[in-house]
Amino acid sequence: MRHPSHTSKSSLARAGRDNLTTRNDRPGPVVPKMGRIPSLADLLRDARTAEERIQGLEDTKRRTARMLQFENLDQARRIEAAVEQGQSVAAFARQAGIEERRAQRLYKLAAHSGRIRKEVEADEAQHGNDYNYPSWKQFLPREPTEREDGEAGRSTKLLVDDLREQLV
Repeated sequence: MRHPSHTSKSSLARAGRDNLTTRNDRPGPVVPKMGRIPSLADLLRDARTAEERIQGLEDTKRRTARMLQFENLDQARRIEAAVEQGQSVAAFARQAGIEERRAQRLYKLAAHSGRIRKEVEADEAQHGNDYNYPSWKQFLPREPTEREDGEAGRSTKLLVDDLREQLV
């Protein structure tokens, strides 16, 4: 009988080597072992399978972005309705488990949610699957920019303003 430490070391070394050559951290076809050149048929089959996976993921991403957009608009309406019933935004946010700053921003968005919905639906119809859903934060009214030291009338742009301009 072999000594247990000798057997386990050689087994671990062999197992580690095998795992390195066939390791595959992504779903889909198995990665070929080192030294094996895949045939053109294998490459085509793998490419078709990968393309189907990619398209499925893109569809999921698009549906998720759409749902996220409309869920945020619905949340904005809920906050607005609570405020109309006499509840403060901060109190409602605490009770609902919403971060207070996010709730304040959503409350500002609520006044524009109907227009935003119509814009998004029109853009969906126009662009179809190529439409990229914007962040709800993009629709917030612009806040005043910071003033530079002692210069009246001249303002600096905030990083958020630069990013917003790039998205639009």
